[in-house]
Amino acid sequence: MLLERTVRDQATVRSVLEDVRRDKRQALSAPEAKIVADAYGIPVPQEGLGKTADAAISLAEKMGYPVVLKIVSPDILHKTEAGGVIVGVTDAAGVQVQQMLPTRRFRANRPQRQGV
Repeated sequence: MLLERTVRDQATVRSVLEDVRRDKRQALSAPEAKIVADAYGIPVPQEGLGKTADAAISLAEKMGYPVVLKIVSPDILHKTEAGGVIVGVTDAAGVQVQQMLPTRRFRANRPQRQGV
């Protein structure tokens, strides 16, 4: 049986969907999906967008280790299949090194990278 959920923050959902439509995209990014899930009251794991190594480390330290790093790019919808996911990062040094690997893997295709 599916639980009926009500949108707690319709304005936020509308804003996210308007951004996606304006950008002529067919899918939400992971951070956008989290915003929509939160608006519906759907529990999801903690996440954040680290646009720099320092920002990614700060987020990881707030969440607690180990963490998973995923590339955030509207050009890469299926991150695992594309090699854009790194699991089991256990410390700040690991985040520092690993956060650049997805970018290096995709540099040849030049996806628009927003962070990890």
